[in-house]
Amino acid sequence: QYKVLALKEVYADAGIAVPTEGLQIGQKTYDATAIAQRLGVLSLTGNPHAHAVSAVIEHIRPKKEECIRVPCINPQNGHADSTMQYTDSVVDRVREWLKIRNYPTKIPRVDGSRTYTVKYEKENNSEKI
Repeated sequence: QYKVLALKEVYADAGIAVPTEGLQIGQKTYDATAIAQRLGVLSLTGNPHAHAVSAVIEHIRPKKEECIRVPCINPQNGHADSTMQYTDSVVDRVREWLKIRNYPTKIPRVDGSRTYTVKYEKENNSEKI
């Protein structure tokens, strides 16, 4: 099912519609970029900061059932890859982690190898991602 959705995006660029009616994926999941966008975690240039959100996810250590690796296709080069998707419970836990720490402007990786600088915008609760 995820492969069909990935192919739909690739073929859409060529103007080919891939029907997905009746496709059931189960519960909604989000990648780190979608979580950053939803929670308003931005880079200093104003883009959703997926690396910072990934660092927070390292800190909260989600359970296996809260994560799913899904196939995707890179729209720039057409190569197949995979990405990690997370459940709503992970989004809630990332939100709580940020809140407890008073929305830090520096988010370190667990191993201390890197720190990400972020800014925040109001959380986008109205958008359904």
